[in-house]
Amino acid sequence: MFEPNHRYIAARHSVEANAEGVKTSDDELIILLLKEKNGEPYVDNYLSKAYQMYMRGQQSKLLMEALLLAPDSTNSQICTTMRCNEKLVEYYSHYFFDTTVFEDNFDLVDYISSITDDAEAVTKRMAVTEGFAYVVAFVTGKDLDISYKNIRRNIQTLAYKMIKQCAGSAVTSDVAKEAKSWAGILKTMTDQVASDDEQAGKFEDFFEQISFTMKKEPAPRGIDTLLPEDVTRG
Repeated sequence: MFEPNHRYIAARHSVEANAEGVKTSDDELIILLLKEKNGEPYVDNYLSKAYQMYMRGQQSKLLMEALLLAPDSTNSQICTTMRCNEKLVEYYSHYFFDTTVFEDNFDLVDYISSITDDAEAVTKRMAVTEGFAYVVAFVTGKDLDISYKNIRRNIQTLAYKMIKQCAGSAVTSDVAKEAKSWAGILKTMTDQVASDDEQAGKFEDFFEQISFTMKKEPAPRGIDTLLPEDVTRG
């Protein structure tokens, strides 16, 4: 799997190595990096803005990348949230955070697991699992009108995808077994959620019970009635 910034890395290596033909390249990023290397001024355009965000953006960089990871986001939504031109989003996603390198959820799991900064890992994991609106609310602190019905549907969809992927891959490996086990837990728990008027209380139990299970502590309110037998025995 390529890194999301593989095009930037390739351009940087070409410029630093003075690769043959780099001076005549029509690649916009290579031209920008050559100007930077030679101490020349470069045009303040959307590519240079994307480059500055990638190099020094901090919070704006994290938000941009998290929103690009959200499966339900569009460039138009990102532009509205970031208050930027769509061309900047296109440049950023092309050169600095190409999400097409993630072919499946396993690639996303590997990528997020490799992130050493806890805040970045949590934000990007939320973007992948919860979607556009949730990461905006999480990062900006804005209130979110939560639909428990939508949460349940999203979690069930993720669980079914995990089960399907695990069934078609190396189910004997420890990683696949663990993923399949958690997919089963998610499916079992979301299937327990009843009518809409019961959603709020049920989901409070749901997240509390998940956290107890992950910590391997005794869980309240009959968690063993919600989990697969092999998990409760472990």
